[in-house]
Amino acid sequence: MYTIMKKIIFFSFVCLFTLILVSCHNELRIAEQQQNFDNQYLGYSKYQLTSAIVNTAIPYGKGVTLEELGQSDWYFVSCYAADNMPTFYLSRTQYWSANDGSNPYTGVFRTCIAMETLAKNEGNNSYIALSYILKCVNLAYLTEKYGDVPFSKAVLGRAGDVFPTYDSQKSIYTQMFDMLDNAVKILNDPNSSAIDATQDVMYKGVKAQWIKFANSLKFRLIMHSYKAFKAAGTDYADTLKAIVAGGNFMQTNADNASLPFVGTYSGDTWYLSTVSYNNSNNFTSYKPTNAIVGKSRALNDPRLYVWCAPAAYPLTAAATASTQTVMINGFNNTVNYSPVGSSPLTTTGADENGNLYTFTYPLDTMWVGPVNVQEINSQFGYKTTVYDNGRLCALSQLFQKPKDSRLSAVMMESSEMQFLLAEARSKNLITAGTASSYYNAGIELSFTRWGITNSGSGTLTTNFVGTSSISTDFGAYEKQANVALANDGSANDLKLIAFQKWLSNFLTNYSEEFTEIRRSGNPAFAFSIAPAFTTGESYPYRYLYPQDELSNNSTNYNSSLTDLGGNDAGGAKMWIFQ
Repeated sequence: MYTIMKKIIFFSFVCLFTLILVSCHNELRIAEQQQNFDNQYLGYSKYQLTSAIVNTAIPYGKGVTLEELGQSDWYFVSCYAADNMPTFYLSRTQYWSANDGSNPYTGVFRTCIAMETLAKNEGNNSYIALSYILKCVNLAYLTEKYGDVPFSKAVLGRAGDVFPTYDSQKSIYTQMFDMLDNAVKILNDPNSSAIDATQDVMYKGVKAQWIKFANSLKFRLIMHSYKAFKAAGTDYADTLKAIVAGGNFMQTNADNASLPFVGTYSGDTWYLSTVSYNNSNNFTSYKPTNAIVGKSRALNDPRLYVWCAPAAYPLTAAATASTQTVMINGFNNTVNYSPVGSSPLTTTGADENGNLYTFTYPLDTMWVGPVNVQEINSQFGYKTTVYDNGRLCALSQLFQKPKDSRLSAVMMESSEMQFLLAEARSKNLITAGTASSYYNAGIELSFTRWGITNSGSGTLTTNFVGTSSISTDFGAYEKQANVALANDGSANDLKLIAFQKWLSNFLTNYSEEFTEIRRSGNPAFAFSIAPAFTTGESYPYRYLYPQDELSNNSTNYNSSLTDLGGNDAGGAKMWIFQ
């Protein structure tokens, strides 16, 4: 009888628990379906590939939404957040963190190791090569975010250390170079295994595209670390020359290492779309800085009119209010001019050297961006409600869409590669081609990836109001005094290259731009303005190590601080920046 009662009680408990589960959120059902899928398919390397690509590209690309990167790159100011420089000096994540908060060590690194293990058993060596490339994207992100990080002892699955040692940044770069070389060697082998096009959601199984990505990524990483390696006795100039001579690097937008969005639910839509957030508040909070707006306007840069919408409530010297509908790049924008009255709108801005000054809001223009990071809404609001900020430019309605051919999760684009080539040629690290030819190619690739066409008219387009699409003469843009290179390897040429790269990374690759500003100090205005409103701190060079490392891996954490001068601080320079 007792046994029967136990069975009845147990059965009742199971039924009740099952009922509770059924009534829970659909995510439980999704998890169950995923588990069934995993049990059936995860025993094959090709089915790991999709996850490895997605879980690398989506988190990496999400850097375009991070408020501290938006400010440190001086791209945008969030109306909800104010000054974000203290983030680098005061805030720690709990665990190692990608741009979306996910932990690469418990996520994508494990996926890559699983893919390699399965591929070895299957004889599918091409999947090992792809794992190497994707691991390098994630590893480069981590080391350029923190400095020394665990790697060689941290991604070995059950065989790895629970509390792994930290690899030096120099060792990490050397390991990445080796992995990328091995990846290219495998993929160049005509006997290497085929890549399943249905599982390769980025390059559709085309090995040549992966080879271009691997070589371009290596070129990027060498440029990031060239100065540090040279100081340590290793000159990688010949390696850069060999990559150029081989010709297998990114040269067209079809080569871009980026992932388009499906656009069906929040996890696979463009980061700022209303599908992702279920409302428009997050979209409207991102205000492109006056540097993006003003400098683009000064050059008649057509990208501004793809990226930005005019201010909804600008000020006018006229005595009466007026309203007009303005079409730009196929999107209608309502512009409501408000009389300024007897008192001009003023606030504190920072000039290109970081010095504070009084900024007076310009009248009768639709194009104004924030000049500081403080109390955006109280300075630029057009009514008394919170978070209206209508006197500032916004992002274009394009960026509210869940998907579009121009919206993607970017790891690296061909325009970046061309600017790296221009820099390398200017510094005589390579000898093929001219700096201006690479540089102009980078500008044009950036234009065309945003859907801008070359008018061939011989003159710049200066008025983009009333346009259904954006077009200008590329050559006329490149010949402008503040655009054209002298091809003399001068500091000014390097500044121009850095500036155009800064423009090309807007809304595509904020993590890479953060590395570039720290590496070169250019654009100098971003380096100076971003921290100008932060008391007692200069431009940040890194994120603080996660709290979990201090608590659970303290011995190795403390050992890692040697390369930072003994100081786990936002202003401490990692090896590549010393």
